[in-house]
Amino acid sequence: MILYPQTDISLLRGNPQGCWDWWGYTGSDYAQKTGPQMRTIINEVRALGG
Repeated sequence: MILYPQTDISLLRGNPQGCWDWWGYTGSDYAQKTGPQMRTIINEVRALGG
């Protein structure tokens, strides 16, 4: 099984190309387990049974 995470295109949040957050546009904890995208991935993996 493969999980393909996606992001939203958002001009207001500084992400016009819909890129994965590698520079902190979602907050200072973007690279931590508490960051919004990381929490989403963890939740999706758990939902798949991981």
